[in-house]
This record gives sequence, structure tokens and C-alpha cells, in this order.
Amino acid sequence: MGSPCATMVASLNTSATKHCAYYAANASNQTCIANPHAEVSSCTDFVAANFGDRETDAGYSCKPSATQSCEASEVMAFDDDPTAALGQWIGSIYHRSPLLDPRIRDFGYGNATSCDTIDLGEGAGSTTPADVIVSYPYDGMTGVARSFNGAQEEPTPPVPPGGWPSALPVHVYMLATSITLTTDEFGVEGGAQLAHQVMTPQSAGGYLANALVLYGNAPLTAKTAYRVHVAGTRQNKSFTGTTSANFDVSFAFTTQ
Repeated sequence: MGSPCATMVASLNTSATKHCAYYAANASNQTCIANPHAEVSSCTDFVAANFGDRETDAGYSCKPSATQSCEASEVMAFDDDPTAALGQWIGSIYHRSPLLDPRIRDFGYGNATSCDTIDLGEGAGSTTPADVIVSYPYDGMTGVARSFNGAQEEPTPPVPPGGWPSALPVHVYMLATSITLTTDEFGVEGGAQLAHQVMTPQSAGGYLANALVLYGNAPLTAKTAYRVHVAGTRQNKSFTGTTSANFDVSFAFTTQ
């Protein structure tokens, strides 16, 4: 993708492992795991109610600056199998977003019975240039999966007119709290355009940061090249003010 590298951090391994221990210990008590990312103080192995506080409790720290907002996030699956969990996350929308975001530089993994967790953070002192724009699938990628069942993701993304499955989601990552599109093209390379859904940070109810997402209304065709071309303006609001920049990105990939 061209993103900066990420680093496994011991303190995030700890926070993720402790959260899976909490989940496994309370799996039979719906009151404790109604929201799998939240912990209830009266339940066994409680650490902290939200993942940001659990990361801090484990010793992870990050100081905000003009170039770094210190966002924290967490993804969960229920396999006790990191390979299976990673495939589910990368094949989704909201769970893929923090894993491949070039601004997320630190991560840690933990597991327990029927639980996989990755805790993520931007990384203390590490920054990603504001002009970095990358995509997944990346330009020239082959063997790309063809479909996505959004009914299996929580919250459920916008449902295509014909229902699920849709095409595999396409992410375009850029530093942005809002995105305004002037060009929005997704189609067969040299051929027909696809009817598709578009999600931006401002339209996703707070569940999508620093990314634009597109997905066709129906599964993609096997062994076919597709091209995405998006252009417009991205705005980023921080405690130092709001900045704006134009972007124009075009890339192609081929399905399995």
C-alpha cells in the first residue's frame, strides 16, 4: 500500500490480552458483554470501561501534537484464531479501517476462548506525513476477493438496493475529518461503471476516520480488472484549526 510500517507494542499486547480474558470470563453473562468493546465494573476481570482507558492502564501513552491526534481504537473477533480473525477484519469496512490506516502505527494482539482483540494507537512521537494517500486494494493488486456480507459487521454499513452480498469494499485512506467528492468513478478497467455505495467520515456516524470507502452494489466478477478514480477536497479539523487540500487518486486491481 505504501504506508509507513506499524510496530507491535508490549503494552497494547497486554491491554488486548486482558480484554479477551474479561470477555472469556464473562461470556455467559450478557450483561457483561452486551457491548463486546465495553467492560462493566461489577464483572470478573474488569480493567476499565473503554479501550482507551485500558490501553493507558497497560502503560501505553501518546501525547497529542499539531501533527498527531493520538487516536486509539480496537477491533474484535470471536474465533480464538488470529489468522481467521485477521481475514475477517481485512474483509470488512469498519474493522479494516484502523488496521490499515497509515496513521495507526502501534498495535497489540491478545486472545482467549472465543476472543481475538487488537488494540491500536497512533504511537507516541511517530507521525505520518499529512499528504500520504493509500488504498486497499492497492494499485496493481491481484487475487482480490469479490464480495462482502455487511450483515455480519456491526454496525451494519449502508445496505445496497439488492441487499447483501456487495462487492468487496475499497478504502482510500487520507488525513480527513470530512471529504467532498468531485469525481467518483468505480468500474471495469476500460469498460462499464458500477453502481456503488460511497461512505465518507462525515456520513458514517463516527465509525469511519481518515478514509473514503466505496463498494459495488453486487459482487465483482472473477478475474476482472477494476479501476477506481476519486478526486475532490479533504478537510481536516484539529485543535490547531482546519486545513484543506485537493486530492486526485486513480488505481486498479484484479479479482481472484
